Amino acid sequence: MGSKFCNLNIYGGDLAAVEAQCPGLAARAVVPGWITAAGDDETDWGEIRKLAKRMSKDGTVLYTEYFDDDYVDFSVYRDGRRAARHVPAEYEGAPRAAGKPRAWAELFGLSSEREKTLRTVFQETSPERSLRLLACVLGCPLWVDGEFLEDAQPPEPDYLRDYLAQKAAEKKIKNATKLTLLDEQVGDFDYTYPLLRWEDDDRKSIWAVQDGKLLRRFEAELPGRVWAVSEGEGEFLLVLNQAIMLPEEDSDGTDYRNHYWAYLLSEDGTLRDTLDLGEEAAALGGFLDRDRIFLDGACYNLRAHRREWSLAEEQTEEDSFMPCHLHGGRLALCYNICDAGGERRRHLATFLPDGSEQATRELPRDYWGSGILAYGDGLLLNLGRELVCYDAFLTERWRTELGEGRAPDFYETRLDEVSEILYLYAYDRVAAFDLKRHQIRAERKLAAGESCFLHGVLPGVGVVMLVGDSTIQVWDADLKLISRHRTKGAITRLLRQDGKTFLLTCVWPQNDFRMTENGYDFVCLRNGCLRLYELVKK
Repeated sequence: MGSKFCNLNIYGGDLAAVEAQCPGLAARAVVPGWITAAGDDETDWGEIRKLAKRMSKDGTVLYTEYFDDDYVDFSVYRDGRRAARHVPAEYEGAPRAAGKPRAWAELFGLSSEREKTLRTVFQETSPERSLRLLACVLGCPLWVDGEFLEDAQPPEPDYLRDYLAQKAAEKKIKNATKLTLLDEQVGDFDYTYPLLRWEDDDRKSIWAVQDGKLLRRFEAELPGRVWAVSEGEGEFLLVLNQAIMLPEEDSDGTDYRNHYWAYLLSEDGTLRDTLDLGEEAAALGGFLDRDRIFLDGACYNLRAHRREWSLAEEQTEEDSFMPCHLHGGRLALCYNICDAGGERRRHLATFLPDGSEQATRELPRDYWGSGILAYGDGLLLNLGRELVCYDAFLTERWRTELGEGRAPDFYETRLDEVSEILYLYAYDRVAAFDLKRHQIRAERKLAAGESCFLHGVLPGVGVVMLVGDSTIQVWDADLKLISRHRTKGAITRLLRQDGKTFLLTCVWPQNDFRMTENGYDFVCLRNGCLRLYELVKK
């Protein structure tokens, strides 16, 4: 969860006049030429937007709405109407709306040089970074709410200067990789993979990548919401959540209860089998092999219609990972054990193919988990500030510190098996770990507000970083930028298939609740679109 706030910046306003017009808001002149006003968590954002419209009859007002580090809306009001707007990134169907630099420059009396800077800033898709940059361009504080307004400081001009220098350097990069659009399909697709497309409320189609194309595998009537999708050899596993209405006498304050089912379907959509998972939310799972699936802390043999093994009663499936496949058909899994006092203790275990536990080891109490990676005939476990290599019997082979002091834990990992480089990510830094030498090869600190996430690897080339929602950068093993590409739509997934690297992007449909001939209903204003790209080394 990120930050949430809403504020006003009145250009050339008077503090006393603003306080009189906004009695429910805190107001302060943080920088000359601007009055900043903001509410608290209980303030109605819609009312603040209405205030912006009313106050703009006497001047120019910038309204900023920031939500969860995923969405930001900058709207400029003058003469009681919205005169300009900038929305850096699409969010849940709300489209990106790039601002017009000329209009903004005229509204705020910016120089031609500042107008030119806006053209670069308005290309940024990260909400957090856009907010910091626009604050520097306009010279007013934007990252503020009513509670912390007294502590607000003028924007740091160095942040904008460093950003512009970075963008200038990126333009000089000659791409070492090539991104090619292979296919696109219109429709309302889900985040899952294999891909789920809504045909109507119950009728859904399953799509997957095959031979460099987006192919529809089958269409079926599926009751309830699809919770997860996995693909095996010629089969698909779907976990469905059905909302079951309760009689009033059994409601206990709620109108329904959730019930989960696993559906096994063939390539043509024929129902092969179902599995009742009960009322508890099913843990993410999928195929272990052609015959077996792992769901909700248990391994089921679909052919034999039986449960082969499961975590013991004291082992909770909550926060458990999907088992990692090890050499020789073994599996590794992290799970919790609750002691007599109800405290959860994290354990790492390896299992033989028949489900019998081969070895187990208790992990540090503060370990919250970042996944298990198969490596050779053993495994790697990222403990946040330590990297440990175990064999299949969980005998420690080596251990290396990744950080010290108050450095944040690395919580995401991606393995390049070709180069034997493990890439690690924390919210403010990226590291490349040389598995042959058991040491960090390179480390790169991220700038404040830099929306840059570890997305995957291009084997033998480097790590793929997601920048904003629709740009990727490729960094080599020394974490130097060697390529950058921009896509149409938000990047949702990186796939490795048949030795190739694919990117999936999605433009979500835009709907509105409007009056129709049948009364009020949702109307599609824009169809969604799914696109498939291939990323290769030049």
